[in-house]
Amino acid sequence: MKTHTSVHRVIVFSVWVWCALIVLAPFLSGSEGLAKLAGGGLYKFFGEICHQNNARTIHWGGGPLAVCARCTGIYGGFAVGILLFSVRNKWTGAMSHRRTIVVGALPMLVEVVAEIARLTEAGNAIRCSTGALFGLSLSAVLVALLVEATETLAQKTLLRFHHVKGPTPA
Repeated sequence: MKTHTSVHRVIVFSVWVWCALIVLAPFLSGSEGLAKLAGGGLYKFFGEICHQNNARTIHWGGGPLAVCARCTGIYGGFAVGILLFSVRNKWTGAMSHRRTIVVGALPMLVEVVAEIARLTEAGNAIRCSTGALFGLSLSAVLVALLVEATETLAQKTLLRFHHVKGPTPA
């Protein structure tokens, strides 16, 4: 098995667990006992990385998700992106990493600036959608960089091992 395949599986699993925890929070907090405590813990944890403004958060399962609509889109886009790119077995294609991030972030940046300038009040569907585009672009770049780094590390490790042990007789 290639090193990047193992790394990719760990990334996919971790990202999907992260997204599941975001969605699980309202269901747990609406429960009783230990489940309610766990739900509160998830809100507290995700509250450290997201403003959790109730009006800007998607509600499901009897309460708000653990992060705002934009963060939900970013994490969801990233999760979908790593699956899509693994099926296609292609990461950023012809675009540079910088260009991929800029293209993915541009709709979200325009939407944020328009809100700050009070030109429009985007709803949660728009916030989630622009966040998802950004998350998708991040997945293309970050996973490609991780795969590249693990392959380079694996090659260096094999070269060191080969150098220390010596060549294998033919």
